Amino acid sequence: MDPSIDHLEKLKSICAKLKKGLLPLRRPKYAEAANDFQSLAKQFLSENCLEYSALCYLQASKCFQELKSSTSELQTLLEAAHLFLVLELQTFESNTLSYNENLSLALSTYQMAQKNLHEQNERYLSGLISLQIADFLIKLSREHEAERLYNMTLDSFKDMTMIYIIILQHLLNIRIENNDHVLALNTCTQIIERLMGSTTTTTKTSTSTIKSEVKQLPTDVPQLSTLRASDRLLLGKCDVTRLLLLLILKPHPQRLRSDYAKVLNQYTWDSYEQT
Repeated sequence: MDPSIDHLEKLKSICAKLKKGLLPLRRPKYAEAANDFQSLAKQFLSENCLEYSALCYLQASKCFQELKSSTSELQTLLEAAHLFLVLELQTFESNTLSYNENLSLALSTYQMAQKNLHEQNERYLSGLISLQIADFLIKLSREHEAERLYNMTLDSFKDMTMIYIIILQHLLNIRIENNDHVLALNTCTQIIERLMGSTTTTTKTSTSTIKSEVKQLPTDVPQLSTLRASDRLLLGKCDVTRLLLLLILKPHPQRLRSDYAKVLNQYTWDSYEQT
């Protein structure tokens, strides 16, 4: 902290603007206080005092809340929450004893931001914030909390295929790491079905121009040629992962789903020799 700057005096000056006077005309100057808190937050940030900077942003958000400025309130809340998470991550990486107070502050601040977004009916932004929190929780080795958040965000992006698949990939990695093979298998199947489902939509729109090619394909199999190279690579990886998970689980043949049976049959020696 810069000793040449009297931060305490600045805080006293800002707090004086928020005091109510005895006269009715004397009202708190929320707009001035909000701007001053933001300026002080930036000053603390330049001096690498992240905690004080976050607290100033938090106070600024309260001023904006009084002013009914939802956008500015949201921006300052996100600034504060991000700084609290950075502090928690620094503590974690330094192997310092922590009571997770910064994490608690970050989560409660994000919760206020989520409430703000729900009031504005901003479903996608709310989902993106949850994704950001989940990514930080992974860095903090809090996989179970991250898994819960990733699972919650699926509803926000159910109509956005690529983001939906990315979230499923995060869930798949967590569940494999936690040896939760049953859920991992279900997640892997979800990714494959989502990828294949996207090709089905594309195929329906293009059948009129490529009828001759469609007739050569089985009617129940979407055209893999409509997938991008990266998607085909992901589909292949998921197919192999699903096979390995089935080999680990060793499900009873009578309880085996038909699509899982096809996967196992596809990789047997008999089917290999026939090809």
